[in-house]
Amino acid sequence: MYVRYLKNADGTWRFSGEYIAHINETNLDRPHKVVQRWDKPFLVVENDQTQGGFALLQGVEDWFDLTQPDFAPVFSNSPRGSFEPFTLLVGREWTSTAVPLSPEVIQLTIGVRDVGFTMNYPVSYIGTYQRRDGEKKFALINSLKADGAPVPAAAFEALGDGPNMTPEQLLAQALSGLRKLAASNDAEGKQWLTLVLENVMNTPEKRELEKLLAPNATHP
Repeated sequence: MYVRYLKNADGTWRFSGEYIAHINETNLDRPHKVVQRWDKPFLVVENDQTQGGFALLQGVEDWFDLTQPDFAPVFSNSPRGSFEPFTLLVGREWTSTAVPLSPEVIQLTIGVRDVGFTMNYPVSYIGTYQRRDGEKKFALINSLKADGAPVPAAAFEALGDGPNMTPEQLLAQALSGLRKLAASNDAEGKQWLTLVLENVMNTPEKRELEKLLAPNATHP
C-alpha cells in the first residue's frame, strides 16, 4: 500500500490519498520508481494483475504526478503481458515503453505478437498522450502503427487488453498476420486457423480468411 501525506503551510500534515498495488514476487526489489522529467516528478508503480486461472499474465504501470495535490493515477499502461486462451482463439503477447516527450506529453510504444500455433507476426504501435491545461489525466491524441498507418484510438487502447476483447476483435486485430498464415504453405497452421474461425461469428475478417483458406484460392 502507498499512502501520501502533504505538509500544510502551518507545518501540520494532511492525508492526500492511498493506492493499493499487488507486487509480483519477481518484482519485489523494484516495485516503483520516480521518473523526473523537467519540473515533473512522476511516481511509477507496477501493479501485478496476473490471473493464473485465466491464462493472463499482466503488469500495469500507474503514473502519479507528484506535483498534484491528490494521489491518483494520471496515466496507465501495461509494460508486459500475455493472454493465451485455453479455447481455440487468437492469443497475444505484448510489451510497452512509456517515455515523456515534454512535461505534458507521453509517448507509448507497444510491441504486440499475436500468437496461435505456428503464427509469429510481431507488430509495433506508437501512441501519443497529452494532458491539456486544466486536465488531470493524459488522454490519447494520436495512434498509429510503426509503419505510419493510422490506428483507431479504441483499437490502440485495447492492444494490451486481450481478456476483455471478443474473439471477433482479437481476429480483427491479428488480421494482417492471419492473412499471411492463410496464404502460406503451413498446413498445420492453416488447420488451426480453420478451427479458430469456427469459434468466431460471421464478420468481414472471417469471410476474408475463409476465402484465403479455400482449396482453390489464389494468393497475391
